Amino acid sequence: MGVSVGRTGSVLAAVVAGALVAGCTTGPIGEIRRAAPAPPPGPADPAPTVEPRHVRLAVPPGAVLHQFEFTDAARGYALFVDNGTGAASGPGTPAAGPSGPNATNLLFGTGDGGRTWQRLRHPQPAGFQQLYTGNGRLVLWVQPADWYVSVDAGRSFRHYPGEQPPAAYHPTQGSYQVCCDGDDPPRVVRWAGEERRDVPTQPPLPGISGVASSGDRLLVSGFADGRPYASVSPDGGRSWRTTALPAVDGGLGAVLPTMAADGDSWLVGYHADDRTRFPRLWRRVGVDEPARWLPVEPVGRPERFTSAVPLGAGRLVVSSPEGTGLVVNGRYAELAWPVGEHYLRILDDGTLFAADPPSGEAWLGLGSGTDRRWVGVRLSGM
Repeated sequence: MGVSVGRTGSVLAAVVAGALVAGCTTGPIGEIRRAAPAPPPGPADPAPTVEPRHVRLAVPPGAVLHQFEFTDAARGYALFVDNGTGAASGPGTPAAGPSGPNATNLLFGTGDGGRTWQRLRHPQPAGFQQLYTGNGRLVLWVQPADWYVSVDAGRSFRHYPGEQPPAAYHPTQGSYQVCCDGDDPPRVVRWAGEERRDVPTQPPLPGISGVASSGDRLLVSGFADGRPYASVSPDGGRSWRTTALPAVDGGLGAVLPTMAADGDSWLVGYHADDRTRFPRLWRRVGVDEPARWLPVEPVGRPERFTSAVPLGAGRLVVSSPEGTGLVVNGRYAELAWPVGEHYLRILDDGTLFAADPPSGEAWLGLGSGTDRRWVGVRLSGM
């Protein structure tokens, strides 16, 4: 699955956080198929058992965890920053800020779901950095103008100089993306490896803002003059079915798509004045054309918002400062998941993932739908 906005893979909060690099952007969705009605939410389940995987790494005193990312349930990466302070490190240590002249970046990788970690050779340890991963790639951006890309889990890297992200970066953001920042009008493209091509026919809607996909089923969102638009393609962009939704009062700033593996499709409308307010939601229902996009105003929803991930069959899981909950059949029900308020997304293999680098913790939700077995991965210094 993938989502692109004008950036999942799958998930909308990446847009809320804002793209860190220029270029094409990504998201998840396709044409919906008939599915059995989702059951109504019931009482919150008891807190699930979380399998702990705590590993102490040989990092210098004072090194702090800057980023914590997984590609799937097995493969993950961690980037520590040592600013040379010599202060004690561990859970509760603030995340690293921009690296100073004495800073060193330390790169670690796991291939067994965080049970064991190995130090990887960093191609350029100095400088402020960001880590990206997806579709079997590991990308390091050393600001302002150096990119390093690995396609073999960090065993080797290829260097790409320049401020703009290279073609080798874009596959980490999904197969279908909105391209390119600054282009007018934006367009939907497909990445095959490092080759970019426009889809056969561009969606006929104004203000293209994001694309989501499940296989070759595409959902593209648009937003113009206060009105949301949605265009669906069942065949990788060869044909499109476009719907204009009613104009929206209330100052929306963007409308972005997201989609589950079964094609269950949603639009998420972000408030222009505060993207952390709970968004406007629409869900595509039925299989007949023209498609119906119904507004969803869940009873009992929280006031704030962090991320949203569709699970299929009419279920949308939402994280917020008040915790994690499930939107289904017009209602919101709390979930006793360990991820709390943190940004939640779906990995390449369908695993749910959230991380909190300041605490050194990340969570992997193995399974499908709301039936998840949770693993808590925790990293700290010796």
